Amino acid sequence: MSERGRVMEDELLKKAKRRKIRTIAVLVIVALAATSAVFGLSIKSARAEKAKAAAAQESTETQAAADSGAAEKKSTSSKEKKDKAAVKKVDKLIAAIGDPDKVTLDSKDAIQKAKKAYDKLSKDQKEIVENKEVLTAALENYRKLVKEKKAEAAEKNSSSSSASTAAAKSVTISIECKDLANDMSRLKEPAKKKYIPSNGIILPVTKYQFKSGETVYDALKSVCRSHGIAYIKKDAGAYDGVYISSIGHLAEFDGGKNSGWLYYVNGVTPNYTCSKYKLKNGDVIKWHYTVNYTKE
Repeated sequence: MSERGRVMEDELLKKAKRRKIRTIAVLVIVALAATSAVFGLSIKSARAEKAKAAAAQESTETQAAADSGAAEKKSTSSKEKKDKAAVKKVDKLIAAIGDPDKVTLDSKDAIQKAKKAYDKLSKDQKEIVENKEVLTAALENYRKLVKEKKAEAAEKNSSSSSASTAAAKSVTISIECKDLANDMSRLKEPAKKKYIPSNGIILPVTKYQFKSGETVYDALKSVCRSHGIAYIKKDAGAYDGVYISSIGHLAEFDGGKNSGWLYYVNGVTPNYTCSKYKLKNGDVIKWHYTVNYTKE
């Protein structure tokens, strides 16, 4: 082969070699590009999956929070209803007590029921009781009454003990209007006829225990009060003391111009008012309605 032929062959070989290298390079680039694309897709897919998972997690947490909030709201609503029902019951029991300033010892049951129901309430429930001040005042006033009752009982026991130690002093007292009952024609006001017993006895002979220093008036006042007999006292004026103008709705002058009430002690009419005569053990006192005092 000539020199020129060899040169051409070398050139052709070189060109073929360069083409092969370029082809390989192109294939490598294509392969790299493909690999990069695949890798990029994988990353993108992974990111997408991660984002999707995060979104799902967030959605789950949001729903859980919403469910929890709804449950809590439902629970709170249920608790409020329960609280209101319990408080309403207590308010009703307190209202049954009435005016706390008018409680008596008979108010015990109503107060105890309200107090027991109130004590069962929770701290929050007690805060919304509307009339708890009524319960507080009622309790305070009731306790005062109980205390006073105990003190009264103690004093009574003490008095009874003292009385049993010392000799008991007593008198008898009676009230009658027999003179008028035997002659009703003297009665100036027919409407008062209903107050006059047919036998003329307004109060039969009654025993009265007295303390030193008590008077005929004290005895009359006590028995009238205990037997529901009305009486009217007046100032005796120049005679000093108390004058009795009416007993059992029968007043002076109802049986005539000289009619009225006189009192006797042991069968004698004292010459001073009933508030001045001091009782003595065994005295027999009689209040007599006279139709004519000038003949007494």
